[in-house]
Amino acid sequence: MGRYSNKKSKRSLGRDRMRYEQSAANDPMGSRSGMSSDFSTAGSRIARDAKSAELSTTSLSTAKSLEKTPATLMAERDRRRRRTRKRIVIALSVIGILLLGVVGAGAAYYLSLQNRMTVPTADFPSLDSPEVAAGEPFNLLILGDDARDADELERADTIILMRIDPGTQEAWMVSIPRDTRFDFPGRGAYKINAATVLGGTDLAIEAVEELSGHEIDFVMTVNFWGFEEIVDSIGGIEIDVPIEINCTASDFTPDGRASRIAPGPQVLDGAHALTFVRFRGYQDGDIGRTGAQQLFFRAMLEQMTDVPTTRLPGIANSLADNVTTNFTPMQLLQLARDMRGIGQDDFHTTTLPGEWRSPFIWTDEAEAAVIWNNFGERPFDADPDAESEEEGTSVPSMNPSEVSMTVRNGTMRAGIASEAASIMRARGFVVDEVGNTANQTVYDENMVVYTDNREAAELARQFMPDATRVVQSRGMFTFSTDVLVILGSEWDINQVPVADVISE
Repeated sequence: MGRYSNKKSKRSLGRDRMRYEQSAANDPMGSRSGMSSDFSTAGSRIARDAKSAELSTTSLSTAKSLEKTPATLMAERDRRRRRTRKRIVIALSVIGILLLGVVGAGAAYYLSLQNRMTVPTADFPSLDSPEVAAGEPFNLLILGDDARDADELERADTIILMRIDPGTQEAWMVSIPRDTRFDFPGRGAYKINAATVLGGTDLAIEAVEELSGHEIDFVMTVNFWGFEEIVDSIGGIEIDVPIEINCTASDFTPDGRASRIAPGPQVLDGAHALTFVRFRGYQDGDIGRTGAQQLFFRAMLEQMTDVPTTRLPGIANSLADNVTTNFTPMQLLQLARDMRGIGQDDFHTTTLPGEWRSPFIWTDEAEAAVIWNNFGERPFDADPDAESEEEGTSVPSMNPSEVSMTVRNGTMRAGIASEAASIMRARGFVVDEVGNTANQTVYDENMVVYTDNREAAELARQFMPDATRVVQSRGMFTFSTDVLVILGSEWDINQVPVADVISE
C-alpha cells in the first residue's frame, strides 16, 4: 500500500460531497433526523416503498387517507383485519355455545328441583284462598313426620302454623300440640295429628283452618329422616340448648353418637338437631317439646336467610329430596331474599295452650282465641285490650235491642249464667240462650266473643265488669247469636257497672 492509501484524493472527496448534497436535496429531513443518507436510500424496505409511492417515511407514518397508503401495507392491514374478525366470530360463537349450555343446564336443574319438591296447589282442594302476590303476607302450614317411606302415611309429629309478612320482615309461629283434641266431622274426636292418616295432607289443612280460623295459603311437609341432611347442607344450626339431653330413643344414628347434647350455646349438626327436635323428656311433656321445636325452627329460618351463596345448591337439593310443598323453588328463593336480615325480635312464637286430660290435650279456648287474634297482627304477649279500649272510646251507634246474645257459665259456680242474663235483658239485649260451656274448661276471665260484629261486642262489654276481654271467635267457639258472653271465675255481680234499665 502507498503512503497515500489512508487518505482520499481531492477528486474522491469532491465526488462524496456531490453525493451528500444530492442526497440532502432529495431528503430534507435526513440531515436533521441524524440518519445517514446511505441508510435512508438503500437500507430500509419501508423507505423504498415510500420512495416508490413518492412519500417520505415521516409522511407514511402519519398518512390517514387510504389512497396515499402503499399497496403492500393496505394488503397487510386487510389481511390482519380479516384474521381479527375471524377470531372474534370464533370467540363469540364459543361464548354463545357456553352460555346456551349454562342456561340449558340451569333450566334442567331448576326443573329437576321443581319436579322433586313442588306439588301443584290444585292437588290440595282445601287451599282455596286466592293466589298470594309476591311480597304479600301469607299463611304456611308445616307438617313433620317420621315416615321412613315417602309414600307412607304417618301421624304428623310436628304441626306449626306460620304467618310470614315479607313486607315488614315479621313471622308468627304457633305450634299445635300433636295430642290436641279435635272433632273431625263425620269421624269423631281424635288427636289432631291423626289428620294425615285419616285424610292425608288435605284433611290436616282443613283441621288447622277450622281450629285457627285462618286460611292456609301454602303447605310444607318435612320428612325427619331427611331433616339432618337439610341441617348439614346449611352448615349446622347455632342454638342455645335449654337443658341437657341424653336420650337414645330420640337418636336416629345407628351408633348412638347423637343421643347426648350438652346445655348451652351449641352448633348442632343434622344428627344432633334431629335428636333435639324429637326429644320429649321435658317436665311439661309435649308442650315443652313444641317450645323446643319453635326455638330450633326460629333459629333455622333466621340463619337460612343469610347462608353463603355457595351453599345454596346443596340446600336446594336437600329441600327437594326431603320436602313436599306447593312453593316453587323460585318462590322460596325470593322469600329468602325478602326475609334476609330478619332478627330475633321479628319472630313471634307461642304454643296453643291446653290442659292434658288423657288421652287428649284440651285446648283453652279463651287463651287460644287471644292467640289467633294476635296472629299476624302483633306479638303474642301484647295486650289486645289496649287496642280494644282505644277502638271503644267512641259510643257504639247500635242499640242493645239490636244485639242478640248467648250467655254461658265457664265456672263450677251454679246460677251465674242466669244472673248475668237477667242483667243483660234489663239493659235491653236480646238473650236467646243461657247455659254452661260444653268443653269442661274452667275460664278465669270474663269474655265477650264475636264473629264479625265487633261493635256489638264492644257495646255488650260496657255492661260487664272491668277487664272483660273482647275476642274474635275465629272458629274457636260455637254460637248462633251476635255475641257470646262467657263468665269466668272473675265474675262478680258487684263489679257490674250501674246503668239505667232499658225497656221498649
